Amino acid sequence: MEVDIPRQLLRLRAHFAVPPSEDNLEDMFCVETDIFSDYVDDTFIETEIEVLAPGAEPNFLPGGVAYRRSDPPA
Repeated sequence: MEVDIPRQLLRLRAHFAVPPSEDNLEDMFCVETDIFSDYVDDTFIETEIEVLAPGAEPNFLPGGVAYRRSDPPA
């Protein structure tokens, strides 16, 4: 996540191994909503979705924070 204080822009980038499902997109919306609730009304959230080719490394945001969600055990 990168915070640009003057414009109050929060940038998120989600990396997926395959195109995200509707459930994945719903999860991302929940993340956006949770983060948005911690900031003032004139804050904007910009979310990018990156589908990685097999073996490719994620392109993280500069100065950002990374979190990896694991799939639940089968």
